[in-house]
Amino acid sequence: MLRRTAMRFIDIGANLTDPMFRGVYRGKQAHEDDWHLVLDRARKAGVEKLIITGTNLEEANEAIDVIKQHNENQMLYSTVGCHPTRCDEFEQSPGGPTEYLNHLLKLAQENPSTVVAIGECGLDYDRLQFCSKETQKKYFEAQFELAEKTKLPMFLHNRNTGDDFVNMIKANRHRFTHGVVHSFTSTVEEMKQLVDLGLYIGINGCSLKTEENLQVVKEIPRDRLMIETDAPWCEIRPTHASSKHLAKIPKEEMELYAPLSKKKERFEKGLMVKNRCEPCATGLVLHVIAAIRDEDPEELAEIIWKNTSNSFANPTDVMPTPLTNRAPKKNSNKKISSPSVSKAKATQDSLAGPLNLASIEKPFKSSKYKTPKKSKNLKQILAAEKTQDLDLNIPTYQNIECPPSILPQQKYCDITGLIARYTDPKTGLRYHNAEIYQFIRTLSVPNVQAYLASRNAAVVLK
Repeated sequence: MLRRTAMRFIDIGANLTDPMFRGVYRGKQAHEDDWHLVLDRARKAGVEKLIITGTNLEEANEAIDVIKQHNENQMLYSTVGCHPTRCDEFEQSPGGPTEYLNHLLKLAQENPSTVVAIGECGLDYDRLQFCSKETQKKYFEAQFELAEKTKLPMFLHNRNTGDDFVNMIKANRHRFTHGVVHSFTSTVEEMKQLVDLGLYIGINGCSLKTEENLQVVKEIPRDRLMIETDAPWCEIRPTHASSKHLAKIPKEEMELYAPLSKKKERFEKGLMVKNRCEPCATGLVLHVIAAIRDEDPEELAEIIWKNTSNSFANPTDVMPTPLTNRAPKKNSNKKISSPSVSKAKATQDSLAGPLNLASIEKPFKSSKYKTPKKSKNLKQILAAEKTQDLDLNIPTYQNIECPPSILPQQKYCDITGLIARYTDPKTGLRYHNAEIYQFIRTLSVPNVQAYLASRNAAVVLK
């Protein structure tokens, strides 16, 4: 999908496991599931990366499962941790607090390409009816151990805690690499204390409610800023001090960041739901920050992008550049019988970094070689190949269209067209190397469909 705004954003905190994005409000289905439409709007609005907040063990598990199924373009990531108001769950766990903590640790360690931070964790004294101060402090302390063992940064929460939060950060600052205090609403003095400790400050609509809030944001150093939506919460409302700055946003951008909406009772597919904040609103937060600081929005957006990419684990290994938004170049009409050594080497070199299928040349595709596409579903293909014992989530590629090679004894990768050096022992399918094989196993079926179609596949998965 082409991005229609010049700026690119990373929403560092969105609660995409909230039932609202499935159309459920207070346990009742109000409208159809529009989770995928929410992501589509985010992409159009320049959100290239999005970190789903894991507020407890159950929701962190759910976030990771969703990402495994729907992470087209490597857009989605997650945190793993326990929100301060949910810390009673440590003691309610059947195996006790140690078991709960170990489950969080295991979840983070077993999903290194998905989990980019420990959290949401911290202290919240505004909602002590959910969890006592003592319990919050005890298990906030415990979660520094997760950050220490995983070497991941921390996604932090702080509400009206006096000196307790800052003091706990000071005492444990040596145990974690980076950290961001998200949805910041405190004072200039506390912001400066946290910045002096090397932390970042996350800003969303709730951080921009009052004139005092705006003055705090004005004082945050550029190299310590991050942005977020905290969707479905923390939208910028007409009563907020920040709302007057929205008038400065160009109309064509406002249509992307704040599309038309209707109340949930009058839900219309393709429109936002009124008062349900979405990741597409990340651009609104950016523009307000730029306006109150009198800075160029595009320049500030790029600085914030770099702050975020450099902080959440390894920006190359964990948050790679997304699949290109540019349209692919048209293939020459000249028939290519086999990939040349130079092309193969160039493509192989390009695989040294994160695998980007959209950038890999398609040496076998030729306008002179076409077969009618036959629509079959995945079960039918597996049945035809007599491999019904396979997990149906594993894509198969036996029917890729390939003209005969001039070197018939040579085997080529069904995906890249390069020389095949690895064969899946279970299916017999060929891959350029084991890295590509492992990557292909992570793709969702919709992504497989699009890729097979782009390679002129004789059979398109449904």
